[in-house]
Amino acid sequence: MTAIQPTLWSRDNSVRLTVEDAVSVITNSRRRHIITLIEDRDEKMNVGELAEAIAAIEANKEIPEVSSEERKNVYIALTQLHLETLEESGAVTYHERSKHVDRGDTTSGLAQLIRHFESVCETETGNE
Repeated sequence: MTAIQPTLWSRDNSVRLTVEDAVSVITNSRRRHIITLIEDRDEKMNVGELAEAIAAIEANKEIPEVSSEERKNVYIALTQLHLETLEESGAVTYHERSKHVDRGDTTSGLAQLIRHFESVCETETGNE
């Protein structure tokens, strides 16, 4: 098993969550996608953009090839379940009225954990 190198972590990337809470947040593949997509952007995203990007990842398609049904299914899951969970953990800031999602206090640290796990573990894309 590969150990996380302490030198990879700085105070700025610490995750101010318990281990149990951090693991719970990143257990779901859609939440992992949201965190890494938000971390990779310099600006907030709207929920529709997130839903399209995640539907494309799950279906192994380009964004223009995603059907409205695929996008809608992801959109509903994001707005009814995942974004609230991520906001409670500080992983994102979700503006429900405008349907915009931005980085939260723990976005960078969680994204770094996700990328570490992806680099040392087998990955599988699935609908959740």
